[in-house]
Amino acid sequence: MILTLWRLLTLQIDYRLAQDDTELRKICDQARYDDNIEPARKALKATSGDYDRRARYVRVLAESTVRGSGPKPDPQTGQIDTGGTWADQWAARCPDDPDAQLVRAGSLRERAWEIRGGHWASTVRPEQWAEFDRLLPLAEQAINLASHLAPRTRGPHPVGAPATNHDRPKRPREVRCGRS
Repeated sequence: MILTLWRLLTLQIDYRLAQDDTELRKICDQARYDDNIEPARKALKATSGDYDRRARYVRVLAESTVRGSGPKPDPQTGQIDTGGTWADQWAARCPDDPDAQLVRAGSLRERAWEIRGGHWASTVRPEQWAEFDRLLPLAEQAINLASHLAPRTRGPHPVGAPATNHDRPKRPREVRCGRS
């Protein structure tokens, strides 16, 4: 506890998305400022057998499309551009690449939560809810496409479950424990 407090006070905690993974940090920077998505593609291919590392890479790559100079809401419509980030462009250029669709799905999810904000639901404005509800189904479509393109060859899809966790069920779901 004291060590954590010391690190906070002395700014020794690394808040960058990729943290100490210098390769991943370079890939995020290159993808953000350059049209070359090849390093991101190669990095994801290299993680195909390591599901934890793959999930981290997908999350960090997706989050990198939102942080800093990421897409901002249009002043007239209040909508976020769903084709302007490098992840969107990668998915458009390679529509049959499950990795591209997976990173785009995570990016769309991140943009949805960015526009909604992290405040209490009662403080979220109606236009924020509208954009949130527009973006999350797009993320779900990208997840479904990635799952269709690589049904069992790549392991679990790291952004699959969180993409739809905003659903508000009309009735409680039945949960079964034990064997059927």
